[in-house]
Amino acid sequence: MGSGGYHGSIGLLPEWDVLYMTCPESAAPWTALQRNAYSAGRYGIHFRDEATNRPIRFSDHPNLVMGNGTAVPGIGSSSLSLYTTAGTGTSPAGYSSTHAPAMGYMAALVTGRAYHVETVQFQATANYLKNGDVERQGSAGVLRSNVGSNTTRGAGWAWRTLAQATCVTPEAGDNLSLELIASMTANIDFYQSRYVAQTNNTQGWVAPYTDYDPGSA
Repeated sequence: MGSGGYHGSIGLLPEWDVLYMTCPESAAPWTALQRNAYSAGRYGIHFRDEATNRPIRFSDHPNLVMGNGTAVPGIGSSSLSLYTTAGTGTSPAGYSSTHAPAMGYMAALVTGRAYHVETVQFQATANYLKNGDVERQGSAGVLRSNVGSNTTRGAGWAWRTLAQATCVTPEAGDNLSLELIASMTANIDFYQSRYVAQTNNTQGWVAPYTDYDPGSA
């Protein structure tokens, strides 16, 4: 993953997905799109519910937080000390929500393959699990900026992934869809009330980084 600043993987879509849309006559962008989407399997973000064998429903795990061994930095804490089982064996590639690309989203749209749909869902649930249960308001999954394990951009990219997971998850007969919609609604309500519906913040500026200096050039 890229570090702070510009990187081809960062944005609403990574550049290899955008290239597929702009060069549909070439086979190479299609190959790159698929390869990069499948490569998301290298990260330690895949948490299945033992009862359903599917990505977790937030309402079933309001206090669960990601455990160790995932190579995910900035993990929060659980008020009830409920953590996913610690990973063992070879450490996976490092996953940072503050620099994470949109994984599997474009591939899910153009292929409909369950692997890619689940990749987006796993990324969204991993972003949920890495945040402390108090900061995220339990199962609401609020991705607060500059609080707990989120930087401002980290909250933004996690928001992007949550929206994408909501879009690709089938609505008919899928309780996970209702979970994602509920979390999106909770995030919208939180940010609207905290940053927009305020007489002293009419432009809706979101809390900045801790080292932000409004007096600097």
